[in-house]
Amino acid sequence: MNRQGTFSFLIAEDEPRIRKNLIQKITTFDPRFYLLKEAKNGSEALDFIEKEQPDILFTDIRMPVTDGLKLIEEVYYNYPDVLTVIISGYDDFSYAQKAIQFEVLGYLLKPVENDNLKGTLGKITARLEDRKEVLESETYPSGFAQEELAAGVADAIKAGYRGEISIMGLADKFHVNPTYMTRVFKGFFNKTPTKYIVELRISQAKKIMREQPELEMKEISYKVGYIDQGYFSRIFKKITGVSPSEYKESL
Repeated sequence: MNRQGTFSFLIAEDEPRIRKNLIQKITTFDPRFYLLKEAKNGSEALDFIEKEQPDILFTDIRMPVTDGLKLIEEVYYNYPDVLTVIISGYDDFSYAQKAIQFEVLGYLLKPVENDNLKGTLGKITARLEDRKEVLESETYPSGFAQEELAAGVADAIKAGYRGEISIMGLADKFHVNPTYMTRVFKGFFNKTPTKYIVELRISQAKKIMREQPELEMKEISYKVGYIDQGYFSRIFKKITGVSPSEYKESL
């Protein structure tokens, strides 16, 4: 949500002192940022995002009820226009891997250093201003050219879903803004490119289970682009309503 050139943010952090301090720093360093909502856990944050999407989500990783990793996963798949920044007291490589997977824009370690926060705010500002410029621009082609873009993105997803694939990577491939690409794609396919990728991967996983029942679940996961089998299982159940093993047994 962009109001009069300012950027709205939501912060999810279970420690009130840290939360208040970060809010004060953000709004002091750049007055264009304004607080839309503060949440004590990921579940509370997600409930608010479903009602009113902020431009940016700042979230701690370890929180009660719903943690930050689950929160950014939900935002990544359901609210691709929301930029995300992780705040963490843990310099853990596995967390960094998740941050990359979900295209997090920043990873701030506690205690948050002023220079790091300012740098992250600068990246956010550049991304949001670029997005606004694209959406207001009249230089992008329309009609059949947009249809070609949507079809080209779909073809690129089909060709590359087995490996690492991201919205930013797809946008770079077609030399367009990621927000513009997402809106054009959704206009033709009635779903975001991210959801298209997930549904294609799960569909292919089901096909492999039917045609190659001897394969282990880890191998099936890898074949459709998921290195983390546990993550694959969660996504599979979210899409189908059953776990991969339950689906395989039903065959």
